[in-house]
Amino acid sequence: MGPWRAAGRAVLNMLAVLGHSTGWLVGVPLLPPPEEEPEPGDPRAP
Repeated sequence: MGPWRAAGRAVLNMLAVLGHSTGWLVGVPLLPPPEEEPEPGDPRAP
């Protein structure tokens, strides 16, 4: 059972890393750039 457990852990680690990097790559473009969308209390807001 040792090798199977090690293989399963390696697969889970790989999935976790891929999921994290994918979430980061997908989440960054969805965030509004601060230059275009200032906060309500920002002095740059009209």
